[in-house]
Amino acid sequence: MLALRLARGSHPLVLMRRLLVAAASAGVGFLLLCTLGYASGHPAHSAGSVLRLLWCFVPLAATVQFAVAVARTDPSTRPRAGLSAVGMGPVRLSVLAAVSTAVSCTLGSMVALLFFLHLRGDLSGTPFDGAAAGLLGAEAPLPPAAVLVLLTLVPAPDWSPPG
Repeated sequence: MLALRLARGSHPLVLMRRLLVAAASAGVGFLLLCTLGYASGHPAHSAGSVLRLLWCFVPLAATVQFAVAVARTDPSTRPRAGLSAVGMGPVRLSVLAAVSTAVSCTLGSMVALLFFLHLRGDLSGTPFDGAAAGLLGAEAPLPPAAVLVLLTLVPAPDWSPPG
């Protein structure tokens, strides 16, 4: 509820930054899931899978840096008169900005998962269902624990308060 109130009262540029964080997180999540799909579909090519995973660390680091920068420039982290009296000092406001950015990253990761499953053919009844099944390793099942670990790589560093 608090996030909804913050979103409704935010400046459009702040919302655009959060949307860009979610989009960057979705892009990195999709790259990581494609790497997992290739690794599960081609178990004999482990060297290629490791190389693809290493290639994903550059966009991952850039996205985490971008998310932290957005959290630091969030106007809601600036101290205002009277908020310290109710327990919302500068540290708590920074934690709130970090949590808000992590939620944006999590939203982007979930969009990436839905798009990946749609292109892989695991979600049925929509157009272009399974259009990239061969490229994404649809013949092999995805380990749920690996999907969860890969999709939490982007939001996890954002849980620490900026500053």
